[in-house]
Amino acid sequence: MVKASALTAAALLLLAAVAHKNTLPTGPAEVGGEAAFVWELPEGFPTPRVPPDNPMTAAKIELGRLLFHDRRLSGDRTVACASCHQPGQAYTDGRDRALGIDANVHPRSAMSLTNVAYNATLGWDDPSLTRLEDQALIPLLNTGVHRHTGGRADMGQFRAPTLRNIALTAPYMHDGSIPTLEAVVDHYAAGGRTRAAHPRNPAIDTLMTGFELTPDERRQLVAFLHALTDQSFVDRAQAMSPP
Repeated sequence: MVKASALTAAALLLLAAVAHKNTLPTGPAEVGGEAAFVWELPEGFPTPRVPPDNPMTAAKIELGRLLFHDRRLSGDRTVACASCHQPGQAYTDGRDRALGIDANVHPRSAMSLTNVAYNATLGWDDPSLTRLEDQALIPLLNTGVHRHTGGRADMGQFRAPTLRNIALTAPYMHDGSIPTLEAVVDHYAAGGRTRAAHPRNPAIDTLMTGFELTPDERRQLVAFLHALTDQSFVDRAQAMSPP
């Protein structure tokens, strides 16, 4: 299982470059008798951090890609990583909360894996989870940062997901409770869903003060969020999926 998680992590690292290349990156140099891995990244993109105990190779990525779509890794052989992280939906599943084996409903929405190699932390709520190799070994969906730190200030806090391809990843928030981008904008404009009822709630971030938008400004903001969609990323990710 540890080996499988390392291979899957290598495949996830490749998602940082998948929008820009149709083929797996390879290089002619030899390191320890094996072809050295050469990243093919767009100009200005940094090289993703790779742990020394799980070096990148094209062969490892190819096997990890197959494992990512392999339902046999689940307890009842019905669910794969790709079941909740579907390439055609920017590696989400369109559900408010993810479904596991035996149709068990997870407490969290499936987070997009777009450019996951650049994430400082992984999952919705564990600030100590920083390696894809470790994330692949544990349950992905927990109950909030407070669960891990015990700090009062961390109550109700979750990691902010990427905005790239955000229009493809509805429904929104950690619990999938907001169906559209328009509703997300309204949510933040109101200062959060509990601001009016509980103005002194310590779980509400001090930055959540609300704001006013004209109808035209609201439309423009939503249009900007839609402009962050990279259809080529989705098309190439789907092309990499096993038949």
